[in-house]
Amino acid sequence: MVSGDFRAHVVGRYLESFLGHIDRSRVELAAYSTSATEDETTARLKPRFALWHKVVGYDDGRLAGLIHDDAVDILIDLAGHSAGNRLPMFAHKPAPVQATWLGLFATTGVPGMDYIIADPYLVPGDEAQYFTEEVWPLAESWFCLNPPDVATEPGPLPALANGTVTFGCFNILHKITDVVVALWARVLLAVPGSRLFLKTRQLSDNLVSQNTLARFAVHGIGPERLVLEGQSPLADYFAAYNRVDVALDPFPFHGATISLDGLWMGVPVVTLRGDRMGAHLGESIAHAAGLSDWIADDDEGYVAMAVALTSDLHRLAELRAGLRERVLASSLYDGARFARHFEDALRGMWQRACD
Repeated sequence: MVSGDFRAHVVGRYLESFLGHIDRSRVELAAYSTSATEDETTARLKPRFALWHKVVGYDDGRLAGLIHDDAVDILIDLAGHSAGNRLPMFAHKPAPVQATWLGLFATTGVPGMDYIIADPYLVPGDEAQYFTEEVWPLAESWFCLNPPDVATEPGPLPALANGTVTFGCFNILHKITDVVVALWARVLLAVPGSRLFLKTRQLSDNLVSQNTLARFAVHGIGPERLVLEGQSPLADYFAAYNRVDVALDPFPFHGATISLDGLWMGVPVVTLRGDRMGAHLGESIAHAAGLSDWIADDDEGYVAMAVALTSDLHRLAELRAGLRERVLASSLYDGARFARHFEDALRGMWQRACD
């Protein structure tokens, strides 16, 4: 695995969920860390690897040579086109099989990158044509997390206590485009008295908050219907979900880890069916959580679903009460189960190469 994110990062968080469950008689792991940053997550990840190289400052040729000399069978990129990637090195083809995973929901376009690891919902068959890599689907789900290391428990449905439905989204503000704002305004107008709670680090800036209020005002949503909050400590972030009845997924770049955090806190997500990998994240998560009926086919369906779900608060409260147990029993939080699927994928790739 080649990554600059063997640390407190979303990639590190996903890796921690299952690496400890890998059967070393089937798969031996090697890490090529391209970042000088190390932290507590790094310390926990290191023992999961049989081989660990810190390759900061290595040029492509030197790094490719090291990987080749280590006799790596399958080389996995964990960055895609995100910051600090080493994709040009993969063009040297230092390993017989090369795959990309976790870093980005898109093709790399790199010659010699054989596979992109997905799941059956992230890349439907008719969209495989948009990747230079062959799509290799993991069984069940692309996603797996450890339960968060916080003691916060899901609370009762907020709407039952305050009489007002609160929708929420804690995704980065870049995902909330003007098209998203327009659709969410329709949701708020369709549910009288409802509010929208947005929480993300950009909203710590007063100018950004004022601009966000103005964007909703264009669609007839006044400031009294918006709750805007910036970044907070982890425990407070999870506690904030106890003020949300239903989460709204942005589009076309859906939420991922944020949606999983919400589900763990008992908050279901209304998501929109998409037409590309980054726009299928909500579908993948919903199917794995057994909530496929929360996937809307179009804008009208998205609004109608939000209205229907918040029209029966007692049913919504029952769903909330059992949602954490439900997702903990799914592949989304079962590291051992995910590890078997991951091993099977790697063995399948290697068997094909051998054949």
